[in-house]
Amino acid sequence: MSYLGKTGLNHANIKRWTGTPGVTDSILFSTLGFTPFNEQSCIITVNGVKQHDTSFVLTGTRILFSTNLSVTDEVEIIAILSVGLPLRPSDNSVQRKHLVSDLRNITQDKFSGNASTTAFTLSYAPYSASSVLVFLNGVSQLAGTDYTVSSVTLTFTTPPVTGTDNINVIHLVYATGTAEVIPPDNSITAPKLAIGAVTKVYNGSDIKLSSTSTGIDVTGDVTADGLTIVDRIDQRWPSGVAHTNLHNAIVGVTNGFQTTQDASNNLTYTFNTGANATALKITSTGNVGIGTTLPTEAKLVIDGGADGSSVVSGRSDGGIGNNARFTITAFADGGGAGYGGGIGIQTRSTTNVFSERMRIDSSGIVTTPSQPAFSAGRNAGTVTGGTYICNTEQFDRGNIHNQSNGRFTAPITGVYYVSVFLMSNNQNTYNNKRYYIFINGVEYRQVYGSNGGNLHHQWNWAGAVSLSANDYMSIEVDANMELYGGDEKYSTFSAFLVG
Repeated sequence: MSYLGKTGLNHANIKRWTGTPGVTDSILFSTLGFTPFNEQSCIITVNGVKQHDTSFVLTGTRILFSTNLSVTDEVEIIAILSVGLPLRPSDNSVQRKHLVSDLRNITQDKFSGNASTTAFTLSYAPYSASSVLVFLNGVSQLAGTDYTVSSVTLTFTTPPVTGTDNINVIHLVYATGTAEVIPPDNSITAPKLAIGAVTKVYNGSDIKLSSTSTGIDVTGDVTADGLTIVDRIDQRWPSGVAHTNLHNAIVGVTNGFQTTQDASNNLTYTFNTGANATALKITSTGNVGIGTTLPTEAKLVIDGGADGSSVVSGRSDGGIGNNARFTITAFADGGGAGYGGGIGIQTRSTTNVFSERMRIDSSGIVTTPSQPAFSAGRNAGTVTGGTYICNTEQFDRGNIHNQSNGRFTAPITGVYYVSVFLMSNNQNTYNNKRYYIFINGVEYRQVYGSNGGNLHHQWNWAGAVSLSANDYMSIEVDANMELYGGDEKYSTFSAFLVG
């Protein structure tokens, strides 16, 4: 077999014509005596200068040049009459010996001279120096005098002048020999390979691959660095046979991926860490366990390890960097496996600190340790007219009360429960007197009361209030009444977020 892809050429396929036009004309008539295949199959020189295949047009045996030729111009035409008929080998007909011998392509190489380089690398080794045509700036070069060829190296006697693609090398014929030919990538399909053409491949030790009618058998350890699996890996065992297989090389860690089949044909997939501890397990019933070997109580079971460890984390921004936004923790009431358990929800602050915001214990009690709330009182003396400022606090969760101006400011939009308990002074009798509750400096409620004599009396108001973020509430006292403020135990201003 001389050529893979097209039938081979012989000397009868290549024709040569030399002569002069005889007249000043741009047409060589049908005196060629042969018909070239096309313009690209013609190599034409005029006075030793190669003509580009766009400088003439071929019509049968006639060649029309783009410019007129003179009477004495020396013209040489080398033409290929046929490029061969395409061949398609039958399936399983190409043997290994056919892939490594007697294969060559007719090729054109182009190089750029720089007035210093003399050696250039050809696309493949010619059969001999005379089997290539070499042109420099369109002028034919003489083999053995102007250049030599050794394997794939073309060496000029004198460095070619500077120019872009000014060196043109044309491989004329198919060479014969046993030099290696490498087919282009993705050019040989599986049906073109005969069964048994690939028998064994060794890595120098014990890896053996054999092509059979049922697939590929692998004996010994196989190491695959950078293996990419495009479709899938099928692993099948005889029915009713218990089997365990470790796919260590797939993930690159000790006992990384384990597939188990029991006698009832139930499959279990286990992903282990380097210490052979189970990281992920999928049972034959579809239950998934993370950090546990026994995901029996639900379809998804997560074991975070130590009591209070995070078991779920929520992220955003594509998971790039430290973008965890919340975590869910699992804990035991009192600690230990024999106790009831609950869950905790943590959120991340702007300073990257996670704090628990909600907890549900084993009895169902829900606590929200970060829910905004405060309770304040006054021990700075009686207030007559103006703002009633609570200068002491029992607690202030979220820093929502100001002890300097007496204002409660809503941190977020929501519904708040607000309670005001104020006690009148015992120096006067008050009938239908009042104090006011303001929102953002505007009167919201009036609280009336009477003490019936010179004694203390508490005037109270409580209710749910809808506030927007940064709305504030304050207590304003009527100018004609005194409200006691000598001890924080008797007057209270408090609020908390309902939701």
